[in-house]
Amino acid sequence: PVLQKNQPASLPLEPRSSGPVDRLRTTQEIAQTTTATMAHLASSVLVLAVLAVSAAAASVGPYSAQSLGDRLFRDYTQYIPLSVTAAKAEADGWKPMNGSWCNPSLGIGYTSSGSGAPTESSPLSMYFAPSGQVTGVGVTIYGEPKKPLVDAGFLKDLGGKKYQLDVSFRPKSDVCASAPAANLTLGNQLVINQDTLAYGLPVLETEATKGNWTKGSCFSGMGHHYFYDLKAAPAMTWQAANLLPIVLMFNEGKINAFFFASSDVQQGLSGTHMWERIPLPNFAMCKNWCDKSCTFHDTSFFSTMHIYMNDYTEVTCAGGCTIGCCP
Repeated sequence: PVLQKNQPASLPLEPRSSGPVDRLRTTQEIAQTTTATMAHLASSVLVLAVLAVSAAAASVGPYSAQSLGDRLFRDYTQYIPLSVTAAKAEADGWKPMNGSWCNPSLGIGYTSSGSGAPTESSPLSMYFAPSGQVTGVGVTIYGEPKKPLVDAGFLKDLGGKKYQLDVSFRPKSDVCASAPAANLTLGNQLVINQDTLAYGLPVLETEATKGNWTKGSCFSGMGHHYFYDLKAAPAMTWQAANLLPIVLMFNEGKINAFFFASSDVQQGLSGTHMWERIPLPNFAMCKNWCDKSCTFHDTSFFSTMHIYMNDYTEVTCAGGCTIGCCP
C-alpha cells in the first residue's frame, strides 16, 4: 500500500477473517510497509549526513586546486629541509608510526622521535602515501590550547593534554595510493584535519580575499600573511580563541608557506622543540598584521612553526620592502 497525504504512518488493519491466508497476507503487508519505511528513513539520514559533511568541508570554500610547490623547509631563519619522499625521510631518520598503517584520510604517519610517536621535543609528524609521495604534515600541541579551537575540531584531543593539528596536501583518494597519483611533488590542496574536520584552505591569494581572509604584512622569504578570524572575518576580534591556527603566506598570488600557531607556548628550557627559536610576545606577533589596533586579549605569547613549500630565497616584497606593510 502507498501512504497518501494525511494517512497515518502506521498501517491500519482492516477487518478480515481469521483464515491462514488472510493472516499471511496481513503479515506480508506489515513487513513490506515496515521495510519501505525503514529504507526511507535510512535514505533521509544518509542525505542529511552528506549535507552536513559538505557544509563542513565548504566552511570557507570550496577553493581551487593549485600546485603547492616542490620542496619543504621548516622554521623561520633556520630553513631546515624536510623530505618530500618516504625513502628520503627514512634515510634522514624518520620512521613510520603504527606499523606503517595508512590512515585513509592522511597517509602513513612518520616521526623523527626515537619513541615511535611524536613527543614534546619532536612534535612534528609527516605523512606519506605507500607510493612514497608526501601527503601532509602535522604537529602535536602540548598544554591547554583555547577550548573553542578544540570544540570546533581544529585541534584533535588526544588525551593527556595533547592535541593534534594536521594539514593534508593531497585528497583522500591519493593518500594511500600505491602508485604516484599525480605529477606534483607536494600536492595541490591544504586541508586541516582531513580525517575529521576536512576544513579547506585557499591556495590562491584572490580566493583568500574572496573568502574573507585578513591580509597582513609581507616578509621576504614568506610573502604576504593572511589570517582568518572564526568569529568576525574579515575583521579581527584579537582573541587567540578565534584565530584559525594555520596562517597562510602568498607570493605572486600563489601559496608559498604557512605556519602553525599556538597560543600555548611550546618551546621549553631544554630547547625549541622544533618550533621557532623563541615564543612571540603579542607585540612581535602583531608585526604580521598591518593594524595598529592589534593586540590579543586572551594570551601574551604565541609559538609558531613555519612550513615553506617553495624556494624562500626567491620570495621578495614589492618596492624593496623586506618586512612590514609592503604594497
